[in-house]
Amino acid sequence: MLAAVAPRPVVVDDAIALRHMVNLCLSFDHRILDGAQAGLCAASVKAKMEAFGPDTELYHARDEA
Repeated sequence: MLAAVAPRPVVVDDAIALRHMVNLCLSFDHRILDGAQAGLCAASVKAKMEAFGPDTELYHARDEA
């Protein structure tokens, strides 16, 4: 589940600043995945979302020749 993006106070360089933040909830069936696999998946999603920026390519052209 992805919540609404909203400005929230965060610490940046020892100062409080407003940043647009979102809560992301992932759920895993513990009968299929153990905690380590679920943690790696969550860490990967977090890293990719934190690396997202204005220069991030969203779509790759399939027919580049």
